[in-house]
Amino acid sequence: MASKAASPGAAILRQSRLFAMPKPLPPPLSYRLGHQEPAPYPTVQAITAPTASRVRGNWGLKRDVPHKITHTTMRVTELDTIERFMTFESANDDVLTLKKWHEIDLPLVKSPTLVGELMAATRPIDSVFDDNLSAGEGYKWKYLGPFLLDMPADEFKRYVLKKVKPRQKEFEAFVEKHMAGARGVYESAATADGETRKVKVNMDELRADTMKFLGLVADFLDIPRSGRPYRTHPSAGLHYTRSAAHIPYDPEHGPRPSRSVPGRSLNSGPPNPVVGVGGVAAVLRENNNYLGNNRTHGDRRQVRDYEPRSAYISTRGRIMMDVKPAVSYEEGMRGEGPGTIWGSGDAGSVRDQLMGLVPGQGRRLDGWGTWGTDSEKQQGDGKGDGKGGGGGLSKLHAPRPRFSETFTKPGQAKENGKRDNREAIDDILASLTKK
Repeated sequence: MASKAASPGAAILRQSRLFAMPKPLPPPLSYRLGHQEPAPYPTVQAITAPTASRVRGNWGLKRDVPHKITHTTMRVTELDTIERFMTFESANDDVLTLKKWHEIDLPLVKSPTLVGELMAATRPIDSVFDDNLSAGEGYKWKYLGPFLLDMPADEFKRYVLKKVKPRQKEFEAFVEKHMAGARGVYESAATADGETRKVKVNMDELRADTMKFLGLVADFLDIPRSGRPYRTHPSAGLHYTRSAAHIPYDPEHGPRPSRSVPGRSLNSGPPNPVVGVGGVAAVLRENNNYLGNNRTHGDRRQVRDYEPRSAYISTRGRIMMDVKPAVSYEEGMRGEGPGTIWGSGDAGSVRDQLMGLVPGQGRRLDGWGTWGTDSEKQQGDGKGDGKGGGGGLSKLHAPRPRFSETFTKPGQAKENGKRDNREAIDDILASLTKK
């Protein structure tokens, strides 16, 4: 039995290749008139093809790709130009960044601008995929209206004349409904004789209250009240996990409390050092004045392990990540010695600052003048110059602590007259927090 003949349009679709691709995202804002900096997030979809098809140049597109192209992924900027050729480039950078982030396995949290600075400092920040009804409009990231600060003058005039002015009556009804709801009456207020009267709105009095008037206008036009709106979703499609409540397993050392990622120091200047972790420029929030025993000043080639703390996507689509130095297995087994070691407490806290005051607890926060290459000369006769000598920063040792070896608490002295270093720190914290 002969099959039914297909229509000419169906035959063309069956024999043709890709003729359309998803529309690219709008490019990010840039303040440069000449050379444009790379976009912080991908704007064109990355495509790939099987190996057997790539070697023949067949990527499923309208035209074949040259055989000398060796990359496995690419992004097509122009599928068919006027000159009848296709423009494309490699997309390995975006694809590898995505794979690295999946290996880091760090969930994205809400930006401090979404949940508020005070709320972010007083309670843990939720995931970008968690519903937060208490945040209300503060968590809103997508608006129907435009961002007025980015609009040119002529475009703003057209927006006011065509979009805002025709909705004047609708805005008055919106204000009446809002004021009635604020009074506990949704449509009308009942009078004593059973009659109803509508809530009257005085626009002149409303304009006098600038903050209230601007809030109503922003809600009516659905435009951001303050700050720049998000260019992408708060997750940016990087990761879809909600929590990091799992224990990473190391093949050599077994279960570990956190995952460590190798990284390099990119900038050690104030206010916070910047390290490169997984293709992302992360901020080193803790232990920012740490001087390692084997670290050479200004050497970016040395690789250290860092523990990612949190990450979020900024309003411009950039990945903002905070990390802290990780304690390696060798450093943890080194024990107390003349060199600088890491304490188990969180850096920057009261416990970490006390590490430099109690014997054998490592670094201090007093600055460069208290460090020297010869610990006996520095701590014994006090004649160290504090410049590190000819050995550089790689031979620095911690100076003698301010307190003596016998650090006791009244009424709780041990038999040998000495106390453990950790117990001494706990006693100090207890005395500071005692009511």
